[in-house]
Amino acid sequence: MQPVVHVHGSARIPRARAAWAALALLVLATAPPGCTAPKWVRVREVPENPLAGPLDLLSPSGPKPTPRTMLLVRRYNLEDELNR
Repeated sequence: MQPVVHVHGSARIPRARAAWAALALLVLATAPPGCTAPKWVRVREVPENPLAGPLDLLSPSGPKPTPRTMLLVRRYNLEDELNR
C-alpha cells in the first residue's frame, strides 16, 4: 500500500507524486525567464565617466569647477582661495 498525504482534508495524493509536483513547481519558480539578455544592457567599448565632461578631468590644464560651484565660491567670496 502506498503512503498518502492529505491535502485540504479530503483530497488524497501519493507522497511521491506530491514530491515530484513540489519539485517541478520549485524548478519553474526559480528558472530564469530565458537565455536572451535585455536589450537595454550592453557592453561599452570605452567606459563612460559622467563627471569627465563637466569637470574637464581629462583636459591638459586639469579639472575645473562647474558653474554652480563657481556661484557658491563667489557667494562666499572665496575666489582668492580657489586661485591660490
